[in-house]
Formats: sequence, structure tokens, C-alpha cells
Amino acid sequence: MAIVWKAYQRFCVQGLEYIQLGDDDTDQADLSFPPPIGILRILVRRGVDLVASDFGLHPSSDPFVVIEVGQQRWQSSVVEKSLNPVWEHGNVQDFLVYDRSQKANILVYDKDTYSRDDLIGSVLGIDLQALMAAKPCDTDLALGLKGGPAGTLQISSRWFELSPVAPLAGIPPAVARCWRSELADAD
Repeated sequence: MAIVWKAYQRFCVQGLEYIQLGDDDTDQADLSFPPPIGILRILVRRGVDLVASDFGLHPSSDPFVVIEVGQQRWQSSVVEKSLNPVWEHGNVQDFLVYDRSQKANILVYDKDTYSRDDLIGSVLGIDLQALMAAKPCDTDLALGLKGGPAGTLQISSRWFELSPVAPLAGIPPAVARCWRSELADAD
């Protein structure tokens, strides 16, 4: 009976439909459907001294990055055979942010063809406030794996605030924003 009750608690009624709620790790912001307050753009630049996951004559890894913000998940491209990868394409993603208290998880994996991808290192529970700069902000993240160091991941982030104010009727939003900023500067 307890198992059934726990499963029942993960459903809610919306209109005449049942929707399944997330697990116990689900952000409350994801369940309340608030409008987004901004967009966080994250650019994965490079890894430095990553842990080797493929062993042979020359130990290496085929790293890729997974970023999770709330229930949004994104995966970068794979850089083959490198412990100091540089991502030149497939390395930027925009995330909608609904609450400034949301957290991000960044995980670096080694791509394996015939088996499960190996975790190289991670940074969990990153406070998004640290990444919410209006100008591009470079950050070095120390990766950890089983309590030990696993290299560094260099990222850039930029915050784009979404305005809750609707544009003036009949005026393109970009022009309205320009007028608003001119009015704010005049005050």
C-alpha cells in the first residue's frame, strides 16, 4: 500500500488530465509552471587535465559534457581522444530559468561505443546566481570524481533577463525596449 501511495503522490490533476510529477529531486519551480525570468546561456570552452578513462598505449578519453538545469538536459559534442579537449562546435546552449534558486549540474563523460559512457567528473548543485552576469562571465569549474580531483572545465555564461512588461501596442518589441532604456537613462 505504501508503494502505491508514493506513486499516487507523484501525479496531479490538471484539467481533466493526469500528469506525472517528477521524482523527489524535482525542483519545485519546475512544478509550479511560472513564467521564465531569464535565459542562461552556457558555452563549454575546454577541459584541462581530465581523467583518462580509456587505457591502452596512450591513455585518453572521448569527453562530452552534460548540463542539467531543472528538468532541462543538454549534451555537447564529443571531442575524441583528448584529456585537454577544446569544444569548437556544438558547445553552447540556452536554458530557461524560472527561479533564481534553481541549481545546475555539470557532468563530463567519456563516450564509449560498446559500453555505458564513463563518468569522468562532475560539479553538482551549482548556484545559478554565480553564473547570472549580464556580461559574458568565464568560470573554471573543478571537477570531482569519488572525492578526488578530476580536472577542470572552463565555461562561459551570460544572463539575459526577460522583461515581464508587454511591449506597447503596435510597436515592435525591440523598439519598445530601446525607448524604455532611453527613458530609464533620462531619470
